[in-house]
Amino acid sequence: MGSIVSGLKKTSRNPVVYSFEQIPTVMEVPYLLETQKKSYEEFLQKDIPSNARENVGLQEAFTSVFPVTTPSTPSSLEFVEYSFGVSKNAPSGA
Repeated sequence: MGSIVSGLKKTSRNPVVYSFEQIPTVMEVPYLLETQKKSYEEFLQKDIPSNARENVGLQEAFTSVFPVTTPSTPSSLEFVEYSFGVSKNAPSGA
């Protein structure tokens, strides 16, 4: 026969068994999908005009690697802006 001491139950088979039956709910579980969607929207800054975007997320990724230059040629590749259009393969009604 086991005894309960400070939330721990000792049994003959298992020396220590943790019992969480009496622990109250500390907080409500957040809706993680909404958190992920919000983070993705902040990363894309899709609905923000290109001249008003903050230097975070995708904007920061592009500005951190451009301009691309090579020492052997006088040319360079520069980042101007990115935009989102309608996908050619979007499902009908989307």
